[in-house]
Amino acid sequence: MTAISSSPTGTKRVRRVILLILGGIVFMVPLLFPLYWMLVASLQDLSTIYAHAPSLLPNHAFGTNYRHAWTIMSNIGVSFVVSISVVLLSWLIGVPASYALARVGGRLGDLVVLVMLITQMVPGISLSIALYRVFHSWHILGTYVGLILADAAGAVPFVILVVRAFMAGLPGELFDAAAVEGAGPIRTFLQIALPLSIPAIMTVALFTFLGAWGDFVNALTLNGGSGPQPLTMGLYKFVQQHSTDLGAIFAAAVIAAIPTTILLYVGQRWIRGGLRAGALKG
Repeated sequence: MTAISSSPTGTKRVRRVILLILGGIVFMVPLLFPLYWMLVASLQDLSTIYAHAPSLLPNHAFGTNYRHAWTIMSNIGVSFVVSISVVLLSWLIGVPASYALARVGGRLGDLVVLVMLITQMVPGISLSIALYRVFHSWHILGTYVGLILADAAGAVPFVILVVRAFMAGLPGELFDAAAVEGAGPIRTFLQIALPLSIPAIMTVALFTFLGAWGDFVNALTLNGGSGPQPLTMGLYKFVQQHSTDLGAIFAAAVIAAIPTTILLYVGQRWIRGGLRAGALKG
């Protein structure tokens, strides 16, 4: 009797799951198909790609495309150096500043946060033009230092906004207990605020890395002609040189996507934890 009475509910649940799966497939296929076609086309020659009815399955491994695209590996190395440096610099500046703003609060803290928000509304090209004049006078155009500072200028406010909101939601009793035990601000930051804020810190690190990795405006404005060429500039010049060789272009795109795909797969638990904790803390 219990199984019979509960069967309508179970049937509704099964139908709901099936509808959600079908809806997810309908939604995801248009998003994932371009990525699938990019991978398949990278393994085909031009005659197959330009065919009237191109094959949706790789009929043979056409390695010439990847041999041509391998030239962007040096650009990937430059992007790794720049992106990791931007993450470290944004941590060094943004995380302590977040703790200070979270603990101070008041009108001064609100004013600083407002300024941080305004900086996020400034178009990237406007900031790059301003930085070009400054970096030209500092003689750091076309250098790693200039590119790292330019990307960090946009990353630090983002780090402060996210980590400060997380730290402001930490229980105040922890800091009161630390003060009673005689812990100063630095010790409280290092032993309490910093370990508890690891999810938020790792989340902003991932987004900061991806922002620096995919930056094109600063790379073109500040490092377009000379100096270290990050991945975005390498892909831009590669497409210009191989404009008629779609297979090689798709192969270069696949190679460029591999590092960030691995990074997102490894760091997805930090992203989920940081976003979930931020949502719970309002």
